[in-house]
Amino acid sequence: MGRIRTIKPDFFKNEDLFENEQECGLPLRLAFAGLWTVADRKGRFKWKPNRLKIEVLPYDEINFSKTMEALAYYGYIRKYL
Repeated sequence: MGRIRTIKPDFFKNEDLFENEQECGLPLRLAFAGLWTVADRKGRFKWKPNRLKIEVLPYDEINFSKTMEALAYYGYIRKYL
């Protein structure tokens, strides 16, 4: 089960994240914030895009794998083994 998280108001003013979202056309801001709810206390989660999409954006018709790859490309999350 996900954890309850809070978002600071400055999150919505992050120009870089907004510009990256506009550039790639994927919902990076919402996905990034949603990933916080499934991450453990150290900010880790299993890289399982299909399962994470159900937890984060269940009703959106998007490729969550591409969204996660974009978040990693822009440096918002890190993929590791």
